[in-house]
Amino acid sequence: MTTANGQTPAPFMQDAPAVISTLGTDAHQGLTREQAAHNLNQYGPNAFTKPEPESMLSRIVKTAADPMLIMLMIAAAITLGINITRTMAGGHADILECVGIFFAIALSVTITVVMEGRSAKAFEALNDINNDTTVTVVRDGEVTLVSQRGITIGDALQIGTGDKLPADARLIESNDLTADESALTGESVPSAKAADAVFADPKTPVADRTNMLYS
Repeated sequence: MTTANGQTPAPFMQDAPAVISTLGTDAHQGLTREQAAHNLNQYGPNAFTKPEPESMLSRIVKTAADPMLIMLMIAAAITLGINITRTMAGGHADILECVGIFFAIALSVTITVVMEGRSAKAFEALNDINNDTTVTVVRDGEVTLVSQRGITIGDALQIGTGDKLPADARLIESNDLTADESALTGESVPSAKAADAVFADPKTPVADRTNMLYS
């Protein structure tokens, strides 16, 4: 099935058999292990691409761009200028005052960079834990458990009560299914789902796509 411009319509605009045919899978047998390996190699693992880590220099520069720190730097520059002028005029220069301000700036930047680095590592560790979550899939006609990273396009997932959705998916079969989509749509009550629903309008809002599940 293709649209007028030759493109394959979105899964919510096709019935379940058409989606299954498009993805080259089977509702009851799922992908073969060879197909799953091929799709994983072609499309990559089911995980967000990690951004390139920031260099220490860029983190320091970004931290130093904080308005409060900029004000401290201006105050330090003014204080330093005043003390230099006093020295040149033969007066008394308070070097400790300048050193104190510069030390406060350096300490603030160091603490912020260290804390942000720890937070980034903790967030990355949490993502790694989520990626290792096991998911129930059907492959070669057998129900099996694979890691969340290991599922791929065309996999037939089995979702039960309380399961966290590992990826966006088109429903094939459902029975009185509801899904909590509050984080996505803002709706406070679970959304009713129906596998046999089909929508003709490509602009159908996400909240109304009752034949879809979203991670």
